[in-house]
Amino acid sequence: MLAVVLVLVVVRCDGHGTPTAPDGTHGPGTLAADPAHADSSAGPTPPPRPLPRSRPTSVRIPALGIDAPIMGLGLDANEELETPPIDKPNIIGWYKGGPTPGEPGTAIAVGHRDTTTGAAVFAGLASVKPGKKIEARRADGRTAVYTVDRVKVYDKAGFPDKEVYGPTRRPELRVITCGGLFSRRVGYTSNVVVFAHLTATREPPRTATPDASRTAIPEPSRTGVPEPSRMGVPEPSRAGIPESPATATPESSRVVIPEALRPAVPQAAQTLDQFPQAPGRLFQVLGPR
Repeated sequence: MLAVVLVLVVVRCDGHGTPTAPDGTHGPGTLAADPAHADSSAGPTPPPRPLPRSRPTSVRIPALGIDAPIMGLGLDANEELETPPIDKPNIIGWYKGGPTPGEPGTAIAVGHRDTTTGAAVFAGLASVKPGKKIEARRADGRTAVYTVDRVKVYDKAGFPDKEVYGPTRRPELRVITCGGLFSRRVGYTSNVVVFAHLTATREPPRTATPDASRTAIPEPSRTGVPEPSRMGVPEPSRAGIPESPATATPESSRVVIPEALRPAVPQAAQTLDQFPQAPGRLFQVLGPR
């Protein structure tokens, strides 16, 4: 079964997923302004400042667990709104000839209720309650947040095109899918329409620019290599090893080499004579100075 076939003005969902409309009908961009409908669901809190134009990228309805990508939809040769591909039931279509998220006017989003393979993105749309949020992310990083005003089910034979598609002064949103009864001969008998208006906007998260002192090459004290005093080898005074004889060793504990034995202890020059061809060995014997 295929759902969500939105047609301009009088919306129909036939059994084959083909949009149909009576002769002489027109799309949402061709309706005359209706002053009485300019602010159909005004609330106590004024809406935020409208956003400039920027294409939508995804729609999120937290109450229904929906977080779906968006594709732009246009009008076909019969001035009827295109529908998302049948083989991509979880994509939402946004009428690109109308306002983008957060722009003044009536924006239109449509999606399938189900297809021949099972439930689709808007299977539970009719159950969303007033007061719930619809978040439309934009290409510029901003998010337009709409609040649901009401949910209506209209028979396709008496679809109120001006009420649904009519222009508004403030940013509003209509989310549409199929509803009512289904038959293979005529498809769904009705359409579910969610009315919402803009109540908040979110700016994209800011990325902090690092200071000069926070470059990729950290300062020595901030590197992974600890300072010498913090190495795994503790300092002499912290390792249980007595300090050098010149400072910590008492006079009585010093070892005195008798004069007769002192020639056996080589001096540095004698060591060089013993290893004339291996200066590196001297470094090994005496250690670094």
